[in-house]
Amino acid sequence: MNMLKLLPLLICILCSTLCIAQKERFAATYKKNNLVIEHKVKKGETVFSIARMFHAPPATVADINGLNYESSLREGQIVDVPLAVYNHINEEPSYIKDIRSLYYTVDGESMSRLVRITGVPQRKIEKWNELPNNHVRNGQELLIGWVLYDATPVLPEQVKSNTSVANRGDWSTRAVQENTIVENNTPQRTLDAVEHNVVKQEPVKVSMPSSIDSTKEISLDEQAYMSQTMNGQSVIEEKGPAVFFVAADKAPKSYYAFHNSARRGSIIKVFNPGTGKTVFVKVIGAIPATAQYHNSVIGITAAAKKELGISENKMFCELSYGVY
Repeated sequence: MNMLKLLPLLICILCSTLCIAQKERFAATYKKNNLVIEHKVKKGETVFSIARMFHAPPATVADINGLNYESSLREGQIVDVPLAVYNHINEEPSYIKDIRSLYYTVDGESMSRLVRITGVPQRKIEKWNELPNNHVRNGQELLIGWVLYDATPVLPEQVKSNTSVANRGDWSTRAVQENTIVENNTPQRTLDAVEHNVVKQEPVKVSMPSSIDSTKEISLDEQAYMSQTMNGQSVIEEKGPAVFFVAADKAPKSYYAFHNSARRGSIIKVFNPGTGKTVFVKVIGAIPATAQYHNSVIGITAAAKKELGISENKMFCELSYGVY
């Protein structure tokens, strides 16, 4: 009975939270050839915590501000947060989670100039802002997509455990559940390299459900993922850009991937926040050290694009995989 009385209150709280998330928004500006958000530093914030908050590479945040990881920030200081494929979403999201609206105020730019500096196609700018044509006026505020945003406080131990990740060239935002960490300190550079040198900590022990819903038809790769992640309860999560590559097999039974942390043979769950679609991919090696994969967290066979609901060769994704 008490729970029934509390239910309306809980619903009100949830609705209020969602409304706040919808109303919260950020302004983008173009400075020194970079599209950025000007973030006002709050007490206790660091380069790393700000980068994590906006899902941006700490090295990039430090570089464009003339800082380093150890730089102390003063309260009220303005730090420019870069916007790029790793945190700027220009696909209309199908859900509300760690995403805030991103606006740009026209400052003498033409539509073609806006397309170049924001990276957002003209048709999307016109659609999102209900523009009748390609004309924009000075001072006009335009929706140019969404930015990934996570205001969860960073604990000191999280900063310490992620320092090595932040110093890697392929840094990406990583949330580690229950302190389960897998870190590859010597990433392979080619597909034919030897097995990863992986340092593991024992995953937190969790109880397995007595059964899995037998009415749901799942693929062999999804079954393997469930096994490797203890039915999805012990996982490592990662967010960042995905790059697609063309494989010889035009009709694969499985989708394949390059990844620098998950072991060869691991199954990674790939979620596209822009479309709400998911695929499961099998790791066949480390990400090649070529320009095609620069700053990406995963390479995926192009055959998976249709199932993920995209046509471009890059997308922002959320990954999860197990320790085994």
